[in-house]
Amino acid sequence: MRDLGFVTYGDAAKGNRPKGYSTGGQVTLLVSKQFRRGLEDICSLVSWRSFKLPRKIIGINGGESQAFSFAEDHIWLARLFWAELHGVPIERGRLDQAVKDVHGAVATDSRGIYDAAVSGESPQKGLRSSFTGMELEYACQAALRCGTVLRWVHGGAMLGDSLTKATAVARRTM
Repeated sequence: MRDLGFVTYGDAAKGNRPKGYSTGGQVTLLVSKQFRRGLEDICSLVSWRSFKLPRKIIGINGGESQAFSFAEDHIWLARLFWAELHGVPIERGRLDQAVKDVHGAVATDSRGIYDAAVSGESPQKGLRSSFTGMELEYACQAALRCGTVLRWVHGGAMLGDSLTKATAVARRTM
């Protein structure tokens, strides 16, 4: 169980849906230790989804923050399920402890969201929109509680791109 872990790539595209709504996308992989260290290795596609983000956004950070929050929620559930499959006791009130037993990482290609997540000290995380800042703060606190690693990847390595953008370049990433 300790040799494998999960990585969820979360991405967003601004205003590409009717009525000004945006699209979120996430890809979750079951990965090895080598993959988690940044080396090429075999991985298994566990889940993927493309979805309408619930809030309209002003700037791309608002969409990326929502995508990050959904990715963190999803990886938490995947890790909890994996822990339960491997005999980790699941007790109400101690779920985060069970999740900590399984390695997990959330990847974003948004430098603004990544920088705010790892270095922002205020509740707003240094972002212009207070709602975006609070949403990111909550997701970061949940990630820290469970030992989730936050990763930045360049746009060419963002697997969620193919689920948020309708371009040939984005589709080739998957």
